[in-house]
Amino acid sequence: MPNKNKAKTDYAETYGRQWIDQSKYWTSMGYHVRYQKKFIDCLAFEDSTTILECGSGTGEIAQFTMEQYLSEDGPNVDFYLADISATLLNSVRENLSPPKRVTPHLIQATAGNLPFADNFFDRIYALSMLWYSPNPKQSILDMLRILKPGGLMCFDVMSVLNTTGIIGNLGNKLSVAMQGGQRVTYLLPSEIKRMLRRENVAFDVTGYMPILPTTLPGIGNHLNLYNALNWLPQTENALFIEFCNKIIYCVRKNG
Repeated sequence: MPNKNKAKTDYAETYGRQWIDQSKYWTSMGYHVRYQKKFIDCLAFEDSTTILECGSGTGEIAQFTMEQYLSEDGPNVDFYLADISATLLNSVRENLSPPKRVTPHLIQATAGNLPFADNFFDRIYALSMLWYSPNPKQSILDMLRILKPGGLMCFDVMSVLNTTGIIGNLGNKLSVAMQGGQRVTYLLPSEIKRMLRRENVAFDVTGYMPILPTTLPGIGNHLNLYNALNWLPQTENALFIEFCNKIIYCVRKNG
């Protein structure tokens, strides 16, 4: 058991160090930055006093959120940033600059086993994180558990039916089988809808970047027309959503 725990810790910190470098690459991609802003705009943070970012990475999204929505006068806010990697949390600790009314709390935790009481948060979000989770559905349910009635939670998934998902899913399975490393989970959007319909929630779904590839194994962004053409199409059409690269779910917990 100690060896297993050490392996998990080593993996988390290796991932953390890699992500510090990868995040610089992703912030250079115009389409990715535009997508992040679209995601954050869904959350309407202004009246929230307890917020959780699940999978905080290097903290750029939390910093943007605080500057964009929480910099003016308002109620005091407890802003929790959770990540599996101590390396990433140390990066957040060094670089985060919260507004006066925001108190940050850094928590080392996994998305499927969050150390919070039921019905605790006004807002929860997980941006570009769930496809790295060992069990994305369990992670979603655990976030929903700690969301207050009336609270809002947003998360995104990558569809296995998109061009990126089809090729990326096969490429990732081969890579993990041959070299080990990080597993990426692509999902059927309809699976998530069915799961949410069993819960006491209301939700909206929006798909981004349908049909065409974004990043592909060995090719990266070289075929990414969304980046080349400064283009970020979105759809709420149920049929087209299935074939989008990224799908955002905004979930409000009923009272």
